[in-house]
Amino acid sequence: YTINLHFSTYKADSARLINKKYFKNPLPGRFEEMVQSSPVTPERAVFPKFDSYNKKLFLDRIFENINYEGGFLMEGSRFIGNGNAKASARLIFLNTGKPFAAVTSNTFVIRPDRIAAARVGVTVYFEGDSISNSNVQMLYLNSQKEVTFTRTEDGAPSSPFYDTYHRLDIQVEALTFKLGDNDIRFEMSKGLSTTSKAYFESANFYAEQKYSRLQGIDEINPINMVYFYSQMIKSDQFRLEDLADYMKKPLEQIRAMLSNLAANGFILFNSEANTVIVKPRLNEFLAARAGKRDYDVIKFNSEVSTTVNATMNLKTGDLIIYGVNDVVVSESKNVHIYPADKKLTVKKGLDFVFTGRVHGGYFDFFASKSSFQYDKFKLNMPTIDSMTFVVKSFKQDNEGNYTMVPVRSSIQKLSGELLIDSAQNKSGVKKYQQYPIFISKSNSVVYYDSKSILNGAYPKDKFFYTVF
Repeated sequence: YTINLHFSTYKADSARLINKKYFKNPLPGRFEEMVQSSPVTPERAVFPKFDSYNKKLFLDRIFENINYEGGFLMEGSRFIGNGNAKASARLIFLNTGKPFAAVTSNTFVIRPDRIAAARVGVTVYFEGDSISNSNVQMLYLNSQKEVTFTRTEDGAPSSPFYDTYHRLDIQVEALTFKLGDNDIRFEMSKGLSTTSKAYFESANFYAEQKYSRLQGIDEINPINMVYFYSQMIKSDQFRLEDLADYMKKPLEQIRAMLSNLAANGFILFNSEANTVIVKPRLNEFLAARAGKRDYDVIKFNSEVSTTVNATMNLKTGDLIIYGVNDVVVSESKNVHIYPADKKLTVKKGLDFVFTGRVHGGYFDFFASKSSFQYDKFKLNMPTIDSMTFVVKSFKQDNEGNYTMVPVRSSIQKLSGELLIDSAQNKSGVKKYQQYPIFISKSNSVVYYDSKSILNGAYPKDKFFYTVF
């Protein structure tokens, strides 16, 4: 061995590490050491270093219910799971002995009590579908058996979680689950704020305001620019530098543009490798704007205080969203849902159930345990407490118009379904004047027992009429 004493560091290739905690046999790799003049605590030490040649090592149960695949990098007392250009390091979280979630990163810092990573991709599996995000940071605390994924701290807007089971793009501060529990939590990051906002947007969502917001003051909308470029090179993958060269703009300006498109769910942007993957969502969004495909406007806006925005049950798949005031189901048909307890439960395929008020066209329904069927684009209301509606006035106003006035009597004890629009016209672009259509499934009644009517002179058991 020869060591050059003019330098404070020395390296040795083809070294072997003996670490019986993780490996049965010596592990070949590269070794590096640095001579330092002042002592360094074990927590801050980055030497000695050892980097394994093999980047496909498998470590069973580095923590309970967590397996590891990847390389082994030692820096001082720290075990760092690392990958390379060909393969990322990978954590497999187990639930009842089966893979439940996979997390990939170039670097995992693995300590005796935790695992942390500044940038990871995560995929949570459920019944052939998944919830995924390619750009979040991760913290696992072994004392709590809990892992949290939050937005990265590099200043770039965070991209949404893509939920293929419920057909939702979820913009939320943090996704958390505890190993062994049945629920995934969508919530705010731990901090001083007591108010948390989250947005659950249909994967088929389109709004002209969103398109305009993306454009800002740019001459050409960035979403169109990325589309044109990907079509020109005939690939949905490219590098930031190549796009900047094509657009003849500074790298940092293009980086900000791509980060914004990633935050809106149109591309996957790796800001470390400067690579871009165009998602099908981008083409679908532009096709909706051009009128070449149907779309919807369904979005659940959640705002809560000191509680979670949503929970997903891993046994049933139910996603319960809290703090929802108003759901716009159809703008063209003016169909809104107002959950009574600001809560609704989303099922597979963007079906959901709720109790509350439904406003559709000229009608208002006060219903219990109602369900929305996305593919059929209708509402099932088996128990409607009452229905009110408006009609044209018999009298003209000062401008000669017949205004809409409410009918004083309400129809009670109904059940039925509301066909919102054609199932192939969720956007409402085509004008079907007959919708929304309410189909009654049972007889209903009208009572006149209100105290405002002759001080309740008509009790409901003696005076009413039935609507067939």
